[in-house]
Amino acid sequence: MTPPKKARGFTLLELLIVVVIIGVLAAVGTPLVTGYISDGRQKAAENGLRAIYLMQKDYLREEGVYYNAGSGDQTAKINTELFSGNTTLDENGKYKFSITATAGTGFKAVAVAEGQTTVCINEKNQTQKNGLSC
Repeated sequence: MTPPKKARGFTLLELLIVVVIIGVLAAVGTPLVTGYISDGRQKAAENGLRAIYLMQKDYLREEGVYYNAGSGDQTAKINTELFSGNTTLDENGKYKFSITATAGTGFKAVAVAEGQTTVCINEKNQTQKNGLSC
């Protein structure tokens, strides 16, 4: 009598089950990871706005007026002029920053993501999200 041959490899059914399990995990996990990433970026933008608020208070004390960078993407200008060349705000990030001063009595700093969340802060350290006025 000859001994039976050992079966090697996987059956097609076993491979299909593994592919289905991986597909289900990917379908459930991808939106969760994407949500965590966008939340992290929004928190980084909020921290950037808080840094702007603190620097604006120093600028007001030294210059007598609030710093005005203008509207639109002024991230690089803010890093250069308000933060003395330090890269405090991520210039290549998803959020773009701007600062608009109002007649020396106040300011509004805004962080806008490409077609998504808007976050702002004003001279009273009040923050708002999604286009609500500060």
